[in-house]
Amino acid sequence: MLDYTARRATRVPLVVGVSAVILTLSCGFASALPPGKAWIPVAQYKAPGHTFAAIPGRMDTDSTGTPLIFADVGGGIGRDMLVLRWADTTWGVVAALGNGTKLVRAVMSPPGTHYLAWTGLDFIETPTKISSSLLFAQYVDGRITVPDTVAQVWLYVLTCSGAASPRRRWVAVSDLDDMRLFYSDRGRSWTEVPIEGSGIDGAAVTSVDDTTALVVWLGGILEPGRAALVHGSVVEDIDSPPFNALGALAGPMAFRRRPSGGQWMTWPTDDGSVGIATFKDGQWSAPESLKCAYRLNDGYYSKSTAQMSNDEAERPVVAWSSDSARNLIQTICVCVPTDSGYPVAENLENSSFGGAPVVARDKNGDVWVAWWTMVDGWLYWLHSQTTAMASKPEVTAIGPGRQVGWMLSQPAPGSWWAVLRARNDGPFEEAARVEAGRGLEMSWTDSSPPAGVLRYRIRRECLDTRYQWMSEVGLWPPKSGRAFKLAHAAGATMMDGRLELTGADAGSFHVAVYDVQGRLVIEQDSRATGTGRDSVQLDFQDTKSLPNGIYFAAVRDASGRTTNPLKLVILR
Repeated sequence: MLDYTARRATRVPLVVGVSAVILTLSCGFASALPPGKAWIPVAQYKAPGHTFAAIPGRMDTDSTGTPLIFADVGGGIGRDMLVLRWADTTWGVVAALGNGTKLVRAVMSPPGTHYLAWTGLDFIETPTKISSSLLFAQYVDGRITVPDTVAQVWLYVLTCSGAASPRRRWVAVSDLDDMRLFYSDRGRSWTEVPIEGSGIDGAAVTSVDDTTALVVWLGGILEPGRAALVHGSVVEDIDSPPFNALGALAGPMAFRRRPSGGQWMTWPTDDGSVGIATFKDGQWSAPESLKCAYRLNDGYYSKSTAQMSNDEAERPVVAWSSDSARNLIQTICVCVPTDSGYPVAENLENSSFGGAPVVARDKNGDVWVAWWTMVDGWLYWLHSQTTAMASKPEVTAIGPGRQVGWMLSQPAPGSWWAVLRARNDGPFEEAARVEAGRGLEMSWTDSSPPAGVLRYRIRRECLDTRYQWMSEVGLWPPKSGRAFKLAHAAGATMMDGRLELTGADAGSFHVAVYDVQGRLVIEQDSRATGTGRDSVQLDFQDTKSLPNGIYFAAVRDASGRTTNPLKLVILR
């Protein structure tokens, strides 16, 4: 969300003579990612037909755990709001609003739902102010629903927040000098709740239950932060949020549900950190300060809303942007929690000039971050990926089933691995997904019928298929211990081309015959049964022109192994 507070109007980024390039500010800082994880290089995206790429207003995941970005685009074919969905190696447009917005805003809603709030591009002049429409809609089944008009608000609304429960929807907005709150129990009918203050320095709303909202707002540098529980049109004041315990608040706050109960709340501060606290059972927890290991010693202050990943993990990933007090250039920080809490956040390399980040965590636990820049208008993004690899799976009997076991090359707690299984010569199919713990050993028990030959591979999971990885093939039943070799078939001569292959993995294999100078003279393909013994018949019909002499044959099987050369003699 791109929220800049009115009282900080003097902090306008000043960029003079800067080329449209993201500068590298690397000082060799360690990653804040868990062991066995690393960031991919920063990538760029520009929406088809648009010259001004995208300002991401929200990142989330769909029902399959795949990232979605809700972003405003412009230039070229015009203004619009798009829904981008990750597809194997790139982003694809899956829905479009059809017209532009003044920045789409995140709405906290139950898992699996995606609500959106924004102000439109309409221009409504009244005796007291210039206004535009405050709108509310939902993304569902690959489309954006027809928007509701909530109210007419100031043309340049800076602070806007929304929430939804199964029964009710809310929108909080700072409308010039007025804090305004609306709720709706049915489409296209909104009720305004009288509430005091302006909310000009931040306002956020979230659902506490199906019909109750928690609202927090700050009306200016001289006003204390305020909080209330709202039941319909009844406003119940509660203890003030713990903003001042960590220094001056520097931008809008944000909410995210806490699975164990209550709500997380974040807010940026003047010292470049982010405050985080929980509201539960009517009480605020003691606040915690999330620090960032900035790559330059410029004296940073946070300004953008500190976005949190909307997932089922107890602690969300937190991302925010901060401005350098020396040159006002923005940079991105990401704090990835551990089981014990929040470590120091990482200042992302190649994120200078980056503002308004959004963050999500996919079904594999990988962290995705996206932001935009005013320098060139591109959408920038990256994600984490697992760097560990898996050994060839070993398969052993365990009761009526089989245990498939493998070892990781390094600890990668929280990473996900798929067990792929193929029966006889059939294709590999996903049989299971297993999450890694703290150790190196992993296993899965296969209780499927053991008929035929079973082949297993381990796939390192990543929604970006460029970073997936596959292990070698493990077999059941195991081989008898015979060496992988090529020999002349029983009773055959060196000239008749009848060979026997032992110990080959099930699947296709390739036969190659070379002359004594190493030139390829015959090649053919066949399939191994996986039983450990297969027949090979060299085809000499099309090679009658081969001169008499000595040749050598070798086989490469489905797992990539190659036999020792077998000597052949052709005498006609």
